[in-house]
Amino acid sequence: MNRSIAIGALWLVVFAGMAATEIRAATQGIPSTQAEANPDGRLQGLAREAALRREAQALDARLLPKAEAGRWNEWLPTEWPAPAHAVPYGEAVLAYQASDVWRAVGLSRELLLQEPDYPPALLLMAASFFRLQRYSDAIECYERLLRQSPSSVGRTRQLGHCYHSLGRSREALEHYARVLEAAPEDWQAHRARGIVWLRTGNLEAARIELEPLLQTHPEDPDVLYGWASLLYEDDGTKGLREAAQAACDAAPYQSRTWYLLAQVALDLDLPELAQSARARYEELLASENAIRHLQQAWWADPSNLERLEQIARLTLASGDTSAAERIYGQLMQAARRADDTPRFERSQRALAGLRQVR
Repeated sequence: MNRSIAIGALWLVVFAGMAATEIRAATQGIPSTQAEANPDGRLQGLAREAALRREAQALDARLLPKAEAGRWNEWLPTEWPAPAHAVPYGEAVLAYQASDVWRAVGLSRELLLQEPDYPPALLLMAASFFRLQRYSDAIECYERLLRQSPSSVGRTRQLGHCYHSLGRSREALEHYARVLEAAPEDWQAHRARGIVWLRTGNLEAARIELEPLLQTHPEDPDVLYGWASLLYEDDGTKGLREAAQAACDAAPYQSRTWYLLAQVALDLDLPELAQSARARYEELLASENAIRHLQQAWWADPSNLERLEQIARLTLASGDTSAAERIYGQLMQAARRADDTPRFERSQRALAGLRQVR
């Protein structure tokens, strides 16, 4: 009997960050640091930040101004931003790295209004929109980038993920082929192409992409999940339970791996395993849905630290202590900046407890 499961779009967020020293150099003199010492300036800064995020959320990337043809022909992907662009671009990168994603979009927008189709700003805006699941806007940014700078194709793997997420499988496969032509060693593009082949039912093509990755990247959660899904779809039993268990072990806090294990256990007539895996799947799925909702709300208004604290608590309740430690650290820093002493102390205690049991 042909087996069929829902294999969701992979969350393969790809972003080429700057080195720490380059970030510090690019962000020296940013006005927001001066506002903290001046209450009036701080209030003005907060109002500007709120307006920046509102404008970002209302943005239609298709309406951004376009550069004249050939404007960026000479730009190279390895080129560091010019002095006039380094500070605003560096500030946008810092916002992205701090998960202040709408601010990253807003700052990128300001730079693109001043310098239409500026490639680094397009790349950063595209990555931000992808993270926000605004795939159509991300596609617009990536396609603009490639029209202006075709040599950047090796850095646009994520465009294939956007096509894939919208069900545009043919375009995704075509784009991965372009990426791999420019960057043949990009194993993540092979992995992503394997997943698309799997979703479209071409199991042999999926096997050709995924099987070598079991040797070169045997601990990658997405490779293991893809391989287990392939075995399940291929209607075989050899190695199936072991593959599904390996996917769970590699990503024990992802609901999809437990769903797959539950389905495999049902097919192999392992009712106790199926029941326990199904229960864990439902528990994690509920947590993921709640966290996703809170995360979108927090990204829209990062000053609402109650949402970030709820995310931290839900993450800890799921058992993912490493992720919880990271989020509590983020919360502690945000609470310090906001002079929220009770929340700062709670997050500090939570962090201390997590580090004791690490």
